[in-house]
Amino acid sequence: MRPDRHFDHLMSASNLTTSDPSTFILQGLPGLEAAHAWISIPFAMFYIISLFGNFMVLFVVCKEKILHKPMYLLLCMLALTDISLTTSVIPKALCIFWFNLEVITVGGCLTQTFFLHTVTIMHQCINFFKTVLQRGVLLKYKHLVMFGVWLPVELAPMAGRRK
Repeated sequence: MRPDRHFDHLMSASNLTTSDPSTFILQGLPGLEAAHAWISIPFAMFYIISLFGNFMVLFVVCKEKILHKPMYLLLCMLALTDISLTTSVIPKALCIFWFNLEVITVGGCLTQTFFLHTVTIMHQCINFFKTVLQRGVLLKYKHLVMFGVWLPVELAPMAGRRK
C-alpha cells in the first residue's frame, strides 16, 4: 500500500467541488471595468452600421431586377454571412459591457463557437467562389459543378468580354 493512499478517503470527503462546468465567466477587458461603457460605443456603432449596410445591400439587390445576376447574388450571400457573423458575437459582448452579464452556459458558448466558425468558413468559400468568377478562371465552362449541383453561370460578361 502506497503511503499517500492512506488519506484518500479523507480528501474525497472534504472536497465538495464539482468538476462539471455548467457556466463560464467572461471578464470583458480586465482592469478596464470603469471604461466598459465607453468601450462599448464603437462596438455598438460598428454593429449598427454593419447591419444597416448589409440590409441595404440585400434590399437593393432584391428590388432591382437588373441586379439579379450571379455576382450580385454572391454579394447578397456575403451580406447574409456578415449579418450572421456579427449577430452571433457582438450582442454577447455588448451584454458584458452594458449589463455586466459575464456568465455564459456551456451550451451558449458551444453554440456561439459553432456559428462563428461555420459562418466564417461559409464566408471564405463564398469569397473564393467570387474570386474565381471575377478572375475568369472558369471561362471554358458554361456550367459550373459545385457540391454536386449544376449552376448555370454567365461567365463572359463578368470577365469583361463582350458578345
